[in-house]
Parts: sequence; C-alpha cells; structure tokens
Amino acid sequence: MKEKLFQHFQSLEKKIDIEYKNEYAQLVNFSTRHAHPVHRWFYYHEAFSPELIERVLDNYCKKKNGLVIDPFNGGGTTTLVSSLKGINSFGLEINPFSFFISKVKCQHYNVKDFSDIRSEVSALKDVIFKPNAKYEVPALSIIDKLFDKPILNELLGFKKSIYKIKNKKTRDFLFLGWLCVLERVSNYRKGGNGLKKRPRAASAKNVREQLFAQFDLMLTDIEDLLKQGAFNKFVTSELKYLDCVNDFPKLGVKFDLAVFSPPYLNCFDYFEVYKIELWMGDFVKSYDQLRQLRKRSLRSHLNAKFEENVSDDKDFKKLISPIFDHLQKQRLWDKRIPYMVWFYFEDMLRVLKSLNVLLKSKGTCVIVVGNSAYANVVLPVDVLLGSLSRIAGFDCLAIDVARRNETSSQQHNSLGIFSKFLRESLVILKKN
Repeated sequence: MKEKLFQHFQSLEKKIDIEYKNEYAQLVNFSTRHAHPVHRWFYYHEAFSPELIERVLDNYCKKKNGLVIDPFNGGGTTTLVSSLKGINSFGLEINPFSFFISKVKCQHYNVKDFSDIRSEVSALKDVIFKPNAKYEVPALSIIDKLFDKPILNELLGFKKSIYKIKNKKTRDFLFLGWLCVLERVSNYRKGGNGLKKRPRAASAKNVREQLFAQFDLMLTDIEDLLKQGAFNKFVTSELKYLDCVNDFPKLGVKFDLAVFSPPYLNCFDYFEVYKIELWMGDFVKSYDQLRQLRKRSLRSHLNAKFEENVSDDKDFKKLISPIFDHLQKQRLWDKRIPYMVWFYFEDMLRVLKSLNVLLKSKGTCVIVVGNSAYANVVLPVDVLLGSLSRIAGFDCLAIDVARRNETSSQQHNSLGIFSKFLRESLVILKKN
C-alpha cells in the first residue's frame, strides 16, 4: 500500500519542475530576525525571513504600482517589507493577536510619534504598584501556573497603565512591547504544539527590566529608520482581520502577486501556541470565543471542525483520496488525522480558487510550505499544492526546494523511500 502511495506522489512530482535553491535555505524561517529592525520586536515562530520576501518582490512584483497580498499575514513580514519598499500590500489574518502585531509593526512612524512614545515610556518608569493591588485576571484556567502571583500582578499593573494612555498609536506601540515580554517572565515557554514548563532558573523574572529593555529596542529601531529616511517612501499596508478561507471574495480588488506561508500540515493549533498572548492581551476572553476562532481557521489542526464542506470535485478526490484511504488504515495517534489532512487540502483549494479570481491576468502566487509525515509516510504538501493549483486555474511553474529537513538515522530508516520528500519549498504558480 505504501509503495502504491509513493508511486502516486512520484507521478505528481514528475509533472512539476523541481529545482533546489540553496540560497533560500536560511530564509524560510525566522532565524535571521535579529538583523532586521521592527521584524525582531516579537519572535513569531512561523515567520519567514524578510530577505525572502525582498527576493520574491524583486522577482515577481516589478510593476511600479504593483499590489501584493498575503492571506496568512501572521506577524506581518510580507506587509512590512512591502511597506518599506514602497509597494502597496494587503494582509489578512484570523488570529487577533497576530493581527495586532502586524498592525503595530506596519505603522508609519514620524518624529512626533517617536517623541510621544518616548515620553510615555519615561512616565511608565515612574509608576509604582501597590503590593496588594487587585487587577482583572484573564479567565484562562492555567493562569496561576503560567505566572507567579507577584509577576502576574506587576504585568497587569503595567497593562492597566498602558490602557490609560489616550493616544492610540502610542498605546498600541507600548502594548505590543508589553505583549513581547510575557513569555520571558512566564513559567512556560512555547514548544511544539503549545506550551512547555521551563526550568525556573531559565525564566527571566524581572518584569520592569524586561519591559523597558523591550521599549528601548523598539524605540531604537524607529529612531534608526527615521535617521535613514526609511519612512519617506513607506506605504501603509491595508490590514484586514479576516478569515481567508471564507472571506476572500469580499475584498473586491485585483492583485499582481500573492505570497504567503499557510499553516503547515503538522496538527499545530496556533491559538494554543499563542495562548499566553491571546488571553493576557484580552484578544480572547472566553473559551466559547476561542472555539469560534478555531472553527474559522484553516483546518490544519485537530481542534478544527471537520464535518462540513466535503468536496465532490472529481479531480480533488483523485488527488487526495489515496492519502485519506491509506491513513485511515494506519494506527495513528489520533483517528481524526485523515480528516484533518482531507480538509486541509479542501480549504487550501478554496484559498487557491479565491486567489485565482483576485489575481490579475498572469499574476503570480508564491507559497512557502513544509512537508509533513504521518505513519512513516511523508506527504509532499508542496507537490500536492502544486497539483491542486491546476484545479484552481493556475499553472505550477516550479517548486524551488529551499532545504531538506534533517532527521535522525532511525527516523530516516523508518521513512524509507518517502524521506526524499522531507523538505521546505517555494511553490511558484502563475494564473493561466
């Protein structure tokens, strides 16, 4: 059965031009973030390098008045790079915390903004909190585990002080700085599909020190960009808090280029990964609200809703059914995985079809994606998306393999012939 599935993948791959581009190897993740002002404000685990977007824009958006869209905008890498290059862009995001990050990072800042922010930072330094002060605590069930009580009280005290700032631009800037330090002073850190308890010695406990160091970093970046004249050609991005699977057709504009990295098919629930920021930042205030967000997100995780929108497209079924049938016969750690895989590709087909409508004639779409493995079978998501794109009305020009993912020798042996598909790639599409 595995051999038959491998042949299915091989036959699909032969129809696509596969190229290895080592120059992309370090650019498909956020490892170089420290070198990039503003981008480095928050370590957004799923982001790609700004340099990657610069290359994509240089290669595929050469029109003077080109328009770019990122339907999975995340922390705003695509829109911020576009803004700094003077290119108009749209960014869509369903995670309210991620949307807020991108909104603050993609702002145009001037000298007065810088001065106003610096003044409020100075004022915050003088704030002293009463040890027994009471604050509204988020309704997250594990909040007492995430933070020691004195740490939580100090964080909530600063939050209350920031909320009182009247100037919205300044308030949002400082609130983002506050959000950026939450994980550093928490007893837990992000790890895999959620949070992991950290050794107490590894947790940076001085809230005030961490917070004002973050403010200094952010202000330094704005000051440097002002000195460089970077905001002179800055074009403010159009950011929308939308579910790109369902809300795409409502945009009503035409784009030259779409570039994005959708959630990988790895079961990660990013509402779980960013639990600290979502609840502490008041982006989520109840578990019902959280459930509604999960239902609207791309179905790449097991907390999604799987009982709707079963595709009756014959070409789609021909492409995905062999995977679904194989996975259903395997002993998986969760029996919902075959359905998650099916609906992931169904949702991605809907996104691709919407993009095809919204892109101009001969418009380009660049998808950054990694492949995933289940039951010792690597699913070539890059090839499958390239194949799906034809159903949506695209030509798949190429798959540029950025890097092969390393595994242990034991895992490599268990994957066998499928190990060749362990990689991260750029899928290059052209509207036909």
